[in-house]
Amino acid sequence: MPQRPRRASRPKSAPPAPPAPPVPSAPSAPHAPPLSSTQAGGYENEIEGILRDASERVRRFQAACAHKHDNARLEARAEEIEARYEAQRLRALKEIEAFKKRTGAQQALLRPADWP
Repeated sequence: MPQRPRRASRPKSAPPAPPAPPVPSAPSAPHAPPLSSTQAGGYENEIEGILRDASERVRRFQAACAHKHDNARLEARAEEIEARYEAQRLRALKEIEAFKKRTGAQQALLRPADWP
């Protein structure tokens, strides 16, 4: 049979620890009579109502979070579209200015010299 490892022994100079003081016991509650089936059913209905209410609150909170997330995503998308629109607008303005210069130069070539 294998031998068990030896326990570490305490030094001989240390006295043994004093025993723990007794814990006063709480006065025992009187035994509650069993619930009747109508009382138990009433409690169950109340618990179910509380659970339904909590479930509805969680559902509303999740919907609010999803709505907030959707709003943030829509705002980001709107900013992206606005930035793209502004870039297109600036590009179009540059093209119009270039067109005006080009047509102005062409019209100057086509005008008679004595035209005011």
